[in-house]
Amino acid sequence: MKSLIITVLFALASIVAAPAAPAAAAKAGSAGEMPEGAAADGAEGEDRGQRPGWGFLPVAIPYYMPETSFGIGFSFLLYHRGEEAEAGKPDEISVYGTYTVKNQASVGVSTDLYFRGIDYRLTGSVDFSRFPDLFWGIGPGTPECGDESFTSMAAGARGAFLFRTVDLLYIGPYYRFGYDVMRRREAGGRLIQGHVPGSDGTLMSGFGVNLIFDSRDSVFYPRHGFYCDLKGLVFRRELGNEYNFSTLEMDLRYYRQIRGDLVLALQLYAALGAGTVPLQAMPRLGGDVMLRGYYQGRYRDRNYGALQGELRFPLFWRLGGVVFGGVGQVAAVPGELFQHELKIAFGGGLRITADRDEHINIRLDAGFDRDLNPNYYLMIKEAF
Repeated sequence: MKSLIITVLFALASIVAAPAAPAAAAKAGSAGEMPEGAAADGAEGEDRGQRPGWGFLPVAIPYYMPETSFGIGFSFLLYHRGEEAEAGKPDEISVYGTYTVKNQASVGVSTDLYFRGIDYRLTGSVDFSRFPDLFWGIGPGTPECGDESFTSMAAGARGAFLFRTVDLLYIGPYYRFGYDVMRRREAGGRLIQGHVPGSDGTLMSGFGVNLIFDSRDSVFYPRHGFYCDLKGLVFRRELGNEYNFSTLEMDLRYYRQIRGDLVLALQLYAALGAGTVPLQAMPRLGGDVMLRGYYQGRYRDRNYGALQGELRFPLFWRLGGVVFGGVGQVAAVPGELFQHELKIAFGGGLRITADRDEHINIRLDAGFDRDLNPNYYLMIKEAF
């Protein structure tokens, strides 16, 4: 806890001492690209950005997650708001990476670009990682004391080219590639025995369709609007896969400004799999986005569903606060998601506004699982 407090103080000092942004950045606003997250809010409700122009934002900051312990994350974001693009929909190109005290490392590039106004959209990412992790088994009832460690090295890529059809509805082809090599597994563990698909690494190559509807008033801090992201993928041996399987992913979000700067955010997420789904493609319960309080991967299976809500509110100066809660479960088949005791998580957090033009926050969250075990998260950007 002492180290966490020191890290927060460092982050706060970096904001206070930060130099003014370049003129282009001050006009256009910005967003960092760090581990999972999608929106940001500020302690002040004044919208001062979202004007056309180019800008960039370099970010380097310590962060904390139970999966990684302490680490350093960096991001360099180049962004652009065109004259014809709608407010809240900037182009983004981000180079990012992390390194942690557990010897975990990752680096990647992501893009979200619009063409001909907002009629066409290109999204994608390429990343590489070396990641020591924990495995408790598969299913909703794995014992707490049954974890084993492993280390994998992975390369991944995913992308979609989307066409605007009606109003704010986009649809287009989607592709995902992944190559994973297991560098270390525990002797005598379940992974080294080879009974789990993907326990010795795997290659994934899947084609499918991506559908997105986005009526949010801001990409970085939505106060109202609806977001829907549906992805369906098929992985076949004919495409180079080791296993035949398919996945369907649904991400629904709703935002509403209740009163003043008090914002309600809701998210429903589901990831469904059929066939021989390898370990690397199985959804993982927990982490810094959904069900904060559980280690990401504490429970994993072919199917996963979760619902969470969050209240966001200003405090004073650049400080804001949130309270959140959620429920979720994993299962071998979708029909069993509600046949076991649901996993419950809840907590609260503080926000420090790093960029008031776009309401980009540094967030410190404390999440608790069903047994009141705490986990802490120090990250850039809101959870969703």
